[in-house]
Amino acid sequence: MPTDFFSTEIGNSNCHIQGESSASRNQATHLSAGSSGFVVAKLAYKWKVMLTIVFGISMIVLDSTVVNVAFPTLRREFDVGLDKAQWIISIYVLALGIATPLAGVLADRFKLKRVYILGLCIFLLGSLVSGFAPSFWLLVGARALQGIGGGIALPLSTVMLFTIFEDEKPQDRIEEKTIEPAKRAEA
Repeated sequence: MPTDFFSTEIGNSNCHIQGESSASRNQATHLSAGSSGFVVAKLAYKWKVMLTIVFGISMIVLDSTVVNVAFPTLRREFDVGLDKAQWIISIYVLALGIATPLAGVLADRFKLKRVYILGLCIFLLGSLVSGFAPSFWLLVGARALQGIGGGIALPLSTVMLFTIFEDEKPQDRIEEKTIEPAKRAEA
């Protein structure tokens, strides 16, 4: 495992967060490993991260579909033909596809968490500019910016979820819910 991962052990479970600050590490080490408050804090952190990632993914996926609904209105407002208006949708998907392979390289070089947040910030900046775009070509440029941000954030979100929930194995949960109660019932 790379050395830039932050590891905190609680019994047999590990929580690995890439790019954590030293203040977070110091705060985590001051809590006793056996305290139930630390376990609750760990679970709360995992679920906070998951909710943040789900929110980010939802924005990116929603953005790729919601423009289709607004497409006729955008054509009318900017007074452009279908040949130009198709760039509103096409540039987003094109930029998303170009930025996706770059996400892994950037995450390896500059840390996963930072690159994911950077991708979301680029996406949000593109969304803001898109919302206030006074001209058609500025809208197209802002959609490209959204695609770049989404292309960076979308693949990294899955990696972050697997990293955060690395210590939880589905097989263990299945056994915990099915086999162990059956063993207790037999006894």
